[in-house]
Amino acid sequence: PAGGSTFSYFLRVSVEDAVYNRSNAVTLFNLKYDGTPPSNPTGFNSSHSLSTWYNSDNTIDISWTGAGDTGGSGVHGYSILWHTTPDALPDTVEDTTGLSTTSPSLSDSSSWYFHVRTRDNVGNWASTAAHYGPFWIDTHAPSNPTSANPNCTAANNTWQRTCGDPNFTWSGASDGPGSGIYGYYYYFWPDSGGTSSDFTTNAGYDPGAVPSPSTYYLRVATIDNLSLISAWTTLYTFKYDASPPTNPSAYSSDPAENIWTNDNTVTGSVSGYSDGAGSGVAGFSYIWSTYVGDAPDTTMDTSSAAINSPALADGASWYLHVRSVDAVGNWTATAAHFGPYKIDTTAPVNPTSANPGCAASSDVWQKTCSQPAFSWTGDGSGSGINGYYYYWGGDPAGTSGTYITSSSFTPPSAVSSPSVNYLRLRSKDNAGNMAAGWTTVFILRYDASPPSNPTALGSTSHSLSAWSTDNTVDVEWSGASDGAGSGLAGYSILWSTTADTLPDASVDTSALSSTSTILADGNGWYFHLRTCDMLGNCAAATVHRPYLLGFHLPA
Repeated sequence: PAGGSTFSYFLRVSVEDAVYNRSNAVTLFNLKYDGTPPSNPTGFNSSHSLSTWYNSDNTIDISWTGAGDTGGSGVHGYSILWHTTPDALPDTVEDTTGLSTTSPSLSDSSSWYFHVRTRDNVGNWASTAAHYGPFWIDTHAPSNPTSANPNCTAANNTWQRTCGDPNFTWSGASDGPGSGIYGYYYYFWPDSGGTSSDFTTNAGYDPGAVPSPSTYYLRVATIDNLSLISAWTTLYTFKYDASPPTNPSAYSSDPAENIWTNDNTVTGSVSGYSDGAGSGVAGFSYIWSTYVGDAPDTTMDTSSAAINSPALADGASWYLHVRSVDAVGNWTATAAHFGPYKIDTTAPVNPTSANPGCAASSDVWQKTCSQPAFSWTGDGSGSGINGYYYYWGGDPAGTSGTYITSSSFTPPSAVSSPSVNYLRLRSKDNAGNMAAGWTTVFILRYDASPPSNPTALGSTSHSLSAWSTDNTVDVEWSGASDGAGSGLAGYSILWSTTADTLPDASVDTSALSSTSTILADGNGWYFHLRTCDMLGNCAAATVHRPYLLGFHLPA
């Protein structure tokens, strides 16, 4: 029939011949038409109870009953769907002809629903679906908090000195679509991997004050309502240091302390400082001064352990003063002091004179002192005199590498005569400074040797052994010498009638000629000459003889 939604019609035929004989009717076709959709199941049975959390089994076994097909073709199968929407409609693709199924592994949620839609044998689908749920699945631990606030001036994993009593709150924990957060296990102690059984349902913890210096770790493990517990995590590293570091205990330097040096820049490095378990030594404030008790200010001058001086003025009491500061600005209350450093960059001054220890004067000829014992006074300024390079000899510009540490010198042997010897010195102080040059402190001139008489002696008025009526004789000479000695002073001369008369040591003339007094007649006049030097050393006499004089005629 037109517009019929469900029916079943039979086509039956019987054959009649010409004489009206008719066969029995037979069914040639049965037309069955089902235009009515089937009905969905009305009863369900599942492995999981509705609205009940499950934390270990996230697959659900379910079966159903009550589906029907009033249209006549009968139920053929079902399209099924697991979804988190309560009224979701499965598609028209048949998934099963059975009356049960097992869900896939379901993610955590409190709104899982099973949806089933019926199909009959001619392909009619129910226009709606049957819905069964919700199922609550939570098999995953919650996520831990992501941040914590100490509610003070501290920052995570950062050293500071102003907050020693934090009061933590935290946030960011989540159980997603799960059963919800129940609370937190917490740990706040110095072990970076520590755990504990301490528990709170609050999103925070007030631990009280911590010691200084210290590093404490706030660690939490979040638990949900199904007792699923997250792994422990460090939520906050609390670093507190209100304690000063220690000062250096040693300064290794070049030059070393308490030793005179001519290097006026001290280089070195400090050691032995510490901040214990604190924020660490960040650097130092330092000054160089000549007062042993000075203290640097609280401005950091260097972060390096290497500390060098500026160019220091000469002095015997330079000190390095050092204060330590840690990474959060805690300063030591006092300073470490290193020194003294003794600086002398000034060359010493040579002595200007020496005492020969005998009756000699510098640069003055004499004949009594041939073996002096010199002494002198050195430069007393600065680091003081360490010793002297000395030269003793005949070179007025002489130098040597011979060194003595005393301020005296005795030549090893007497000097020769005649000679000029120079005592020359170059001073060296205790800092290693050398005097600018050499100084002659004594010139010893020694002459104990007589000069030599003239080598030529004669008369310009008379001849030897020849009579003359001139009773005054003119004599001249040359060739006398004192060699390298004190020099000629002059001559002692004498006219006598004795051949071996020795003139005295008094100089009568420094000229090279002489005229006798008026001599008496005679044939035995002798001229005696004796050369003397500046120190009174006189040679033996030389004689010129005889002169024959006759002023009056003989009878």
